[in-house]
Amino acid sequence: MTYKLWAPTCAVPECNNKVGYHKKQGNKFKWKMFCEPHRDPAQLKAEADRWKMLQGCSNTDAHHGFKCTSHISDASQLDVNHIDGDRLNQVDTNLEILCKVCHQRVTMDNGHHTTRYSNQVYLNPQLFEI
Repeated sequence: MTYKLWAPTCAVPECNNKVGYHKKQGNKFKWKMFCEPHRDPAQLKAEADRWKMLQGCSNTDAHHGFKCTSHISDASQLDVNHIDGDRLNQVDTNLEILCKVCHQRVTMDNGHHTTRYSNQVYLNPQLFEI
């Protein structure tokens, strides 16, 4: 597929695979967070979940202005936060793991919810070999 040349890379550290996109309405597309092998439960999604569980919520030191008090028992309780709010910026230094409660609060406090879809790329579907 042509889009793979300029797609962002997977959010799992040391994974250089390009990510796919979610098809939205009409010709609106939104990039996925993880590459297909790290999304597929039958293959390597467990690796991404282990990575998230090893990291845990990074806000236990209260560096966002409040301390995380969540008890994490499953990787589904953790999200990848883009520190600068730009979902396309998948550089390791821009990513941190937060529990869903901290992620929601950080997103609201920093105003990232207002720019959620500002990085959507409008593409001509005819450019892709689907």
